[in-house]
Amino acid sequence: MVATERETRCIAGPATAFVCLQVRIDGKLVKEIKYSGCPTDDWTTLCKQSRKICVPIAIDLPKGSRRIVLENHGTLPMSASIDFRNYLKNNVANLRVLGLGNDSRAYLWIQNRDNTWWRNGLGKRPRTIKQATVTLTGMRSGSYALEWWDTYK
Repeated sequence: MVATERETRCIAGPATAFVCLQVRIDGKLVKEIKYSGCPTDDWTTLCKQSRKICVPIAIDLPKGSRRIVLENHGTLPMSASIDFRNYLKNNVANLRVLGLGNDSRAYLWIQNRDNTWWRNGLGKRPRTIKQATVTLTGMRSGSYALEWWDTYK
């Protein structure tokens, strides 16, 4: 179903600036959200406004392989977090794993997807991930040293 709802909101930036986020799945527009700018240099005020306007966006993702495109057709920079429902099984860890490497070393960033600055600012604590496995393929056989950094400490 194509979402026709258009929401007008306010974010930091010139009053003439705007965000127009379009979400397309397989070329079909499924969500469009517009935000207008509002000038502010006060972080506290911006956070208060953001709590009012930044709401979860959830989009049902049909089964199968999909091409998902997020485009900002506006004049303000933005960041977005969109939950696609029904694409993960409940027994799959809620991890985001990003990495860079070759056949002899790898640098990974492993994050609980619930643990974001925004959710923490709202007082929401991440769900605990009790067990997860990350597998690196293409590495040479042998022993490797592992260094773990807790970025909060």
